[in-house]
Amino acid sequence: MGSTPPEHSGHEAGSAGEAVQRADALLTDVGQRLGQWSARLQRESARLAARTREEFEDIWAEAQAMRHQEHATGAHPTPPARIAEVPPGETSRPAEEQRT
Repeated sequence: MGSTPPEHSGHEAGSAGEAVQRADALLTDVGQRLGQWSARLQRESARLAARTREEFEDIWAEAQAMRHQEHATGAHPTPPARIAEVPPGETSRPAEEQRT
């Protein structure tokens, strides 16, 4: 009556089983690739953090050495000169220097 012949139901069940196996294999492969990518990202992040920490320590040590040198000699670093816009036709020297 409304039943499916046995040869069709067995073939469809076999195709569905194969599809499930292919999907399972695909998901397993994707999971492995994600795991490898994650491990690599973790290693690279750790390497970057170590390099950053070393650079920071070097900069800190240089700053401390400069600070100790300033205290020992009593000298202070010269602050950077301020750059101001000079209108056209004027010199950049202060007025007192221009008179001499």
